[in-house]
Amino acid sequence: MSQTSNFPSKPSSKKKAVPPPLPTIALADSIEERLWFGDDDPQRSAEIASATMAAHMALITGLKPFPVVAQKVAALASRPETTPKDLRVLIERDPALGAQLLRVANSAFYRRGPTCSSIEDAVVRLGFGEVARLVAGFATMAMFKDEKGAGLRFRDHSVRVAAIVKVLADSFDERLAPTAYLCGLLHDIGKLMSLQVNEIPYHTYAPHILETPDVVHIQERKDSGYDHAVLGAHILKKWNLPQNVVDAVAYHHQAGRAFDIGGEVASLVALIRTADRIEYLHAAGFGPTEDELDRLVRDSAISYLDFGGAQLEALWPKMIAFADETMAGLR
Repeated sequence: MSQTSNFPSKPSSKKKAVPPPLPTIALADSIEERLWFGDDDPQRSAEIASATMAAHMALITGLKPFPVVAQKVAALASRPETTPKDLRVLIERDPALGAQLLRVANSAFYRRGPTCSSIEDAVVRLGFGEVARLVAGFATMAMFKDEKGAGLRFRDHSVRVAAIVKVLADSFDERLAPTAYLCGLLHDIGKLMSLQVNEIPYHTYAPHILETPDVVHIQERKDSGYDHAVLGAHILKKWNLPQNVVDAVAYHHQAGRAFDIGGEVASLVALIRTADRIEYLHAAGFGPTEDELDRLVRDSAISYLDFGGAQLEALWPKMIAFADETMAGLR
């Protein structure tokens, strides 16, 4: 597919401009074809999605651009000459972001040794890569701090999934934990973006559609021709996030394709899906009973990770405690 799109230029008239027709190539010609998955006719889905308001707003008007501070932190963290002081100076420009980073560094999950009393201490404790990922997640969630209704639930669900997936990843392969945390935070970004322009009528969906894993994306496709995973992956790619994060978000409702691909993306998808199910169970008031654990371990994602019921039960209190602690940091 071509990677170029010719967007309409800004009108020169001083009169209130009439919005231009949505370009039919906006999404279809700019997204990677392999991100369109699980569809008998992916090109048709791409053409439908290219005409949506969400795609139009995200691509042309720059609705909810990736936070600049997160971009700067990521760029700075990747430079070999960067020092903890350099990152501290940048992060301190956003007091709320700095407070969140300190809170995480001093959380029970991360705390090692004495309490971090400064941003620089937190950077040293967490490491540059972890700081960049955490800042990206915090900054993105801050974009949706005023959400209500379904949006608030989507945001809080994402935060809790991120915390749960971090605990799971540390047990599965700790090298994946920072990326898994970011994937958890961003896996439903497509839902939050769609809400900004009323693209998908989430307010009309029955509770069981919104609160059951692997259901809402089917309804989204019926209503709009695409789902939040596809839109989210497209937006994250436009924000220049790492390709493995883009792919994991794209495939988190298409586990079969992810597992066929294998490698890190498959593991990330399995971790996201496992955390997703655990969060939904906890939100519905269910705990790690024998029946629920039996159902969980039969899931393909948990089988892929080779987690057993006893292992999940042992991790459960830690997952929920870290999710609660992370949520408290948003208040």
